[in-house]
Amino acid sequence: MTEFIVVDTPSAYNAILGRPFLSGIRGVLSIYHNVLKFPVRTKVGEVRGDQQAACTCYAMSTNPAALAKQCAYVTNESDHRIPELDHYILEEGEVPDMIIEEIEEEERRWIGGHPTEQLEEIQIRKGDPTKVVKIGGALDREVRGNLVRLLEEYNDIFAWSHDEMPGIPLNLAAHRLAVNATFKSVKQKWRHFNVERNAVVQEEVDKLLKARFIRESRYPEWIGNVVMVTKANGKWRMCVDYTDLNRACTKDSFPLPKIDQLIDSTVGNKLLSFMDVFSGYNQIMMHPADQDRTSFITGQGLYYYKVMPFGLKNAGATYQRLVNKLFKQ
Repeated sequence: MTEFIVVDTPSAYNAILGRPFLSGIRGVLSIYHNVLKFPVRTKVGEVRGDQQAACTCYAMSTNPAALAKQCAYVTNESDHRIPELDHYILEEGEVPDMIIEEIEEEERRWIGGHPTEQLEEIQIRKGDPTKVVKIGGALDREVRGNLVRLLEEYNDIFAWSHDEMPGIPLNLAAHRLAVNATFKSVKQKWRHFNVERNAVVQEEVDKLLKARFIRESRYPEWIGNVVMVTKANGKWRMCVDYTDLNRACTKDSFPLPKIDQLIDSTVGNKLLSFMDVFSGYNQIMMHPADQDRTSFITGQGLYYYKVMPFGLKNAGATYQRLVNKLFKQ
């Protein structure tokens, strides 16, 4: 038995199941497949939702003015439904590719309860057709006009190359390495790569030199190896194995934000921006006294970072300090 709190107020949801309930029934929840499974004696019980109805409920919960229309919309007009997956999941143990493709297509069409539209490219710097950004093609005319004027007015804050990136002044933010003097410096032995990956390393080093992010190092006390990491877009990110250096550094306990709270704070907003910080870490300078300690080795030579690289122990804390300063007001 489960106790529910009954609230006499308009809502997009018939019931909200909390963690104690899910724990009590030993339930397994899949948001992706919109299904809840739980053991019932020798069988598996299921509660399955409707994909479009779920999207609509979420959209309505962030727009109180539309709550009154919610019930009629879901009950009478929710004709487009994802095919039931019970047979495939329970008997074969997996979802066929055709069903997954249909679900993914539905998710692409419905984001927040509304069909997605093609993106539109707009030029925000007059006289330069290469300076373009993308905005949603389904924006209201008034919203679109205001957004375009805003982007044009502040077009100087955008960067399309490292040359247009001014960087952060040292008096505002700089990364320091709190190296414990009792630790002995470590020079890692050069780790060789195959021809293909070595070519990628060479290309990345050339990019970093051109952007003035690194400089040739001579007689460094600390040396790390290069580590190539695949990014979400399939491109390479060159990092350095700072395991030994991080072990010698004192931890910075500056508090970092909780991602679930950040997501919750977006409730009620109707526009979503995918703007990202351009080379965010690399805009913060390494303190001159600590630059040589970031040295790394490649087949082309030894280099150290002038800017804050990925992989350092307290880089996240330094970045969060800067963000807090910038958005304090």
